[in-house]
Amino acid sequence: MLGPVLAWGDAGPLHTALAADIVLPTGDYDRNRMLNLGAHHYSLRPVFAFSYLPASGWELSSKISYTFNGKNRDTDYQSGQLFHFDYSLSYAAGPARRLGLNGYFIKQTTDDVQYGRAVAGNGFRGQAFAIGPALRYQFDKAGLELRWLKEFDVRNRPEGSAVWAKLVLPL
Repeated sequence: MLGPVLAWGDAGPLHTALAADIVLPTGDYDRNRMLNLGAHHYSLRPVFAFSYLPASGWELSSKISYTFNGKNRDTDYQSGQLFHFDYSLSYAAGPARRLGLNGYFIKQTTDDVQYGRAVAGNGFRGQAFAIGPALRYQFDKAGLELRWLKEFDVRNRPEGSAVWAKLVLPL
């Protein structure tokens, strides 16, 4: 994925960014293989992100994107377009700790199409909503984030829970 930032802003406690993620085809496709993990198509994803950081210790952050998927020419399959909204609300519980809630909402807005027709007769439009607790700890220059997310109101997608651990290190 290539993600050039097109613009950013800093207006006191409000920080914004505008980007255009470009997802490149990955892996190779083999029609005789039972499972092909590569996304074998291009995608374009305009992104708007913001963080609101008032002096009170609260933080409200979000990343909003919309995905335009290209066609997999080997299978004549084109996944539908997606609206994606990530969110996080947290509080500084100490000089190095943040506690909060995080999650996402994904909604497919157009049909999956193969051979010129909607897949499964209904376009196979997916959606999911997730919410869960988050913890961040800052070690001097490195940061550690732990998140747990529970999905619900899921349609036409795998459903479950996820645990994320992210270590952020400066270069």
